[in-house]
Amino acid sequence: MKRVFTLLIFISISLNSFAQDPQIFGQSWRCEGVTLDTGTYIPTPIVANSYHPYGDFYPDSAIISFCEAQSTQSVFSGTENVFNLEGDIAIIGGPCDTSTQQSFQSLYFGVYWEANDVPINPFTYTIVDDGDTKLLQVENANGAIAHYTNATLNVTDFKDVTIALYPNPANEHITIASNDASIENLSIFNIHGQEVMTVKFQQNNPTLNISNLQAGVYFLKAESDTGQQLTTKFVKQ
Repeated sequence: MKRVFTLLIFISISLNSFAQDPQIFGQSWRCEGVTLDTGTYIPTPIVANSYHPYGDFYPDSAIISFCEAQSTQSVFSGTENVFNLEGDIAIIGGPCDTSTQQSFQSLYFGVYWEANDVPINPFTYTIVDDGDTKLLQVENANGAIAHYTNATLNVTDFKDVTIALYPNPANEHITIASNDASIENLSIFNIHGQEVMTVKFQQNNPTLNISNLQAGVYFLKAESDTGQQLTTKFVKQ
């Protein structure tokens, strides 16, 4: 009930920002629901061993993810809380396990792209800081909204998994840092969504040799033994 209550409060926030808010960058936003002209929809209840919808925004790209991740170029205004999505979409990962998940993924991705992968530009965003957590609201040109929070997952027996890599940009090696020893597989995808490397993650040897990769932008996807997935971006120089 708390998640729904938070979402309904945030729906009422108007979009009246006039300066770019850099708080949108550098953190992974968990989607708590979407508002369309047919109503407000929330993902299936948060439980262990399940996927969770996220949005990761960078000054030059955006990753919108649930069962699969869709990444594309982003162009943010320097003066307003507005951005556009441009270019091809890189698809990372596979289909959802259930029809319920697939249905929400279609609604969620539908906030950002039409059926023919045309972005519904421009997107306006608002961030509200309530002291403990931040709430993000992204609205497309047609008025559909994706609602996010940066709050930690609150699930019994669920560990909030984090993953990071450094250095970024990198030349020959990247080191993976995770708070969860259950991370098993790491996959690297290029900007076109093609898998170029897959390895078993080892906590005692978390450094990957990427010297054979061409210079460019890549996405690293980590998967735990419980099916949780995280995606982050790095640059190979």
